[in-house]
Amino acid sequence: MNSDPYSPSPESPPGKPDPGDGEELAPSVILDRLLLALAVWGLLLGLGAMMFGAGEKGIEFHIRPLRGLIVWACMGGFIGFWWLLLRRSANRS
Repeated sequence: MNSDPYSPSPESPPGKPDPGDGEELAPSVILDRLLLALAVWGLLLGLGAMMFGAGEKGIEFHIRPLRGLIVWACMGGFIGFWWLLLRRSANRS
């Protein structure tokens, strides 16, 4: 038995990993995780836009909910649009 995990087994062709080396994620799972990551990023971006902003003295701490809501609405619209398109294309195939 070969103890090196990076060398291919004699059964697998060169340059191809062994079939049992790792799990492959379905494209829908990858896209769902990507949309979730974008949603978290949008929430943090909106929170930063709501709490911090440019003022007379540079970056100042002011709570301005409208700025955060604008960012969240744009991010929600973007994610919702792509989610609908991806679900629609998945239903067609």
